[in-house]
Amino acid sequence: MPKPIRTPRPIPPEQAAQLLQLFAAAPLEALLPQEAIAAVYGVPVSTLEKARCIGLEEFPKFVKIGARVRYRKADVLSHLAALEVRQVA
Repeated sequence: MPKPIRTPRPIPPEQAAQLLQLFAAAPLEALLPQEAIAAVYGVPVSTLEKARCIGLEEFPKFVKIGARVRYRKADVLSHLAALEVRQVA
């Protein structure tokens, strides 16, 4: 019997708000959980997990500590800055 296809579940809005506050209050060198980074990017955690597995550079570098994955706030901010697009009129 084939496995059912799972639909990624977005982070609930109230939890996303708490995670965004955690991100905003953290110092630049802080190592943050993937749930907070998923909230910053507005994607489900499973999207980050898949991107790490296949090596996509659409998301920032990560740090692996044992089985845990963490993202440095400074890396996230620099990655977001690199994604900025300036329109030329």
